[in-house]
Amino acid sequence: MQITILFDPDHAHAERVVHALRAILCQTIVCTDIPDTIHALNANPVDVLIVVPSPMDEWTRVVERIRSTVNTMRETPQIVCLLRRNRGIPEERVYASRKGFVVIYER
Repeated sequence: MQITILFDPDHAHAERVVHALRAILCQTIVCTDIPDTIHALNANPVDVLIVVPSPMDEWTRVVERIRSTVNTMRETPQIVCLLRRNRGIPEERVYASRKGFVVIYER
């Protein structure tokens, strides 16, 4: 079973994502803030980290914290930026891609 961390400040949205991940046999740890996400990354063997962007002014800080944590890990998880349908402004997509995140759009 794949271990996934989901960083999503929106509780209702996180619930829907976890439901979808459960259908493909992912065990998911949900984090709603960056300190919990960093702690979960350091405390668990993780295959995938899914990040749902926060507002752009916080987004760069979130990406930088995640990148600095992942860069110190022996085995780095795949990092996915999940852009919501009603979001996904080009700046978020470009910034995430430049930092090595795989960018996907929610359906």
